[in-house]
Amino acid sequence: MDELEHVEFLPEPEDARILSAIDPAAVGFQGAWRAEVTGWAPLQAAPIQRRRRQRALLANGFMFAIFISAMFAIWNSGLLIVELNLPTSEWANETTQLNDASDAGLTGFGVRVCMVDTGIDSTHDALSGVELTFKDLRGAATAPVDYGLIAHGTLMAGILVADGHQTGAAPGISLGVAAALGADDDGGNSGDER
Repeated sequence: MDELEHVEFLPEPEDARILSAIDPAAVGFQGAWRAEVTGWAPLQAAPIQRRRRQRALLANGFMFAIFISAMFAIWNSGLLIVELNLPTSEWANETTQLNDASDAGLTGFGVRVCMVDTGIDSTHDALSGVELTFKDLRGAATAPVDYGLIAHGTLMAGILVADGHQTGAAPGISLGVAAALGADDDGGNSGDER
């Protein structure tokens, strides 16, 4: 049937199942002549619309599958993950002269601090190795938990004892955290007024 790819088909007037092949490249008065010869006169019949086989369809599908596979492989390889080097902000340490205290060898070692806030997420990378005591005054959790919507307690603990990208003000202290605050309906942190 490949030899008939370039022709169009015209149905017979009495039986539409019978088709005549017509050459669409022929121009001029063929429409009227064709209508007379095939029995359509005085009407001129239009060729039936048929789907042309698209040889490129298979190739397009194959290329699309290769593209999707390549994107999936790149995604799984981690090449699309960009890790930015975070700038080290020293303005707070310079303003409070914490760098001077650190340079003098002061670390907070031997000091115990209790922080009452929304709790603490002890799995945070910057808090690994912190000597921590936890008490939940809001619920019944025995493991450290942070009830704040923005992890306020974890943030405050990080400012004090972080040991990661940035170093906290007193990284050597023993930290006690009491989870007494939580998130209110407005998204802020509030105490339990009961």
